[in-house]
Amino acid sequence: MVSRTTSPVVRSLVTGAALVLMLGACSDSGESPAPTGSASVPSASSSASPESPAPDLCPDQDTITDAGEIATFAVVGEATAAQDEAAEFHGQTWRRFLPLTVTNPLDFTCKINVVVSVTGSDDGYVDGGGTVVLGPGETAELQIFDLDSTFEFEGDTEDAAPAETLTPTVHQVSTGPVYDYYDAEFEFGEITGEGAEAVLPVTVTKNAIRDGVPEAAGLKSRDVLYIDGLDASGAAVARFMVTAEPAPEVGSSQTYEVPATIAGNYDNAGRAFQPLSATENIVEYRVSAFQPLLIEK
Repeated sequence: MVSRTTSPVVRSLVTGAALVLMLGACSDSGESPAPTGSASVPSASSSASPESPAPDLCPDQDTITDAGEIATFAVVGEATAAQDEAAEFHGQTWRRFLPLTVTNPLDFTCKINVVVSVTGSDDGYVDGGGTVVLGPGETAELQIFDLDSTFEFEGDTEDAAPAETLTPTVHQVSTGPVYDYYDAEFEFGEITGEGAEAVLPVTVTKNAIRDGVPEAAGLKSRDVLYIDGLDASGAAVARFMVTAEPAPEVGSSQTYEVPATIAGNYDNAGRAFQPLSATENIVEYRVSAFQPLLIEK
């Protein structure tokens, strides 16, 4: 079931019981308008603890290191320059990042984590990556790394070459299941703030834990929320995530300010995988997953 709220301009969408089946740069003013609205994940029953269907789940694969198999999930490109609020945040005209294409080749909706390393010929090194939720056959285009923070480039220009040879490598992929874990409601506000300070406010109301889902794991109570920004064609043009620590209690509401741009990723609780300009075409938000950060296997 899909629940929608439509305004004269934009819509907000969240998948409910079908979540596990169907998933996932500035304007002149420096502030990018975005959809407003609310959406809910309706209960599967009228009981206090709605039942979650028992779908086929993505396999829990902690470490995929075979190069051939990795290539079916992720491909990393060469250093690319961009002139946007992220460059401005670091006091530069241009910034350098790596484009990362993540694809779900499996027949299940999956949480996919990709680890990328960049090794320099003069011993420079950085690693990191990102996690996204994708349905079968879906692809995400991400931007990762602020390469200027680790490596030296020969000038602050678009075509500036690195002072050492850079070798990017996808060296690990992991996959995990996505559950229709909570009966929850989500309300998105407009993106506010300028440049690196731009945030997407989202209010989460956790109504219940669905029956039949595994227990949360870990010493700390933490939830993770993955959000897709969709354009008029339904394509995901922006992706966001936020870790809620501590996780909101059942029956409570909490508002989170999620970084709306890659420039805001200094806030470790939330992350965006694109510049602010990517949000200009968003007409709808989709929650592709809302579940505990760690789940018992």
